[in-house]
This record gives sequence, C-alpha cells and structure tokens, in this order.
Amino acid sequence: MLCKITTYHSSQNHRSRHENKLSRLKISADDLTAAFAKIDDWMSEFYAVAKIGLDENPQLLEALGKMVR
Repeated sequence: MLCKITTYHSSQNHRSRHENKLSRLKISADDLTAAFAKIDDWMSEFYAVAKIGLDENPQLLEALGKMVR
C-alpha cells in the first residue's frame, strides 16, 4: 500500500512540475509575442522616417532592405 501511495505522489509531483513548465512556457510565448509586436511597430516607424530622410538617396534605403520603386 505504501508503494502505491508513493507512486501516486510521485506521479502527482511530476504532473505539477510539468504543468508549471507549461505555464512558464505560455508566459514566455506571450512575452515573446508582445516583444515582436513592439519591434514590428518600432520598425514600421523607423522605415517611415528612413523613407522620408533618404528620399534623395534611394540606394541607402535599399541597403536597409526596403525596395524602392
């Protein structure tokens, strides 16, 4: 009987650790998604300003990875 109780507690402990890891991964994924959204906003503003600032030199804008038509 003691062996069954120990095994049960061990499996519950393992399950708790697994759920804890999943929670931390979800938080990390949410943080990562938020960080990429901020970077995307920042880069959009950066390219808009660069397009204005480099209007007379489109080669520099292309060097930033933006195609100029």
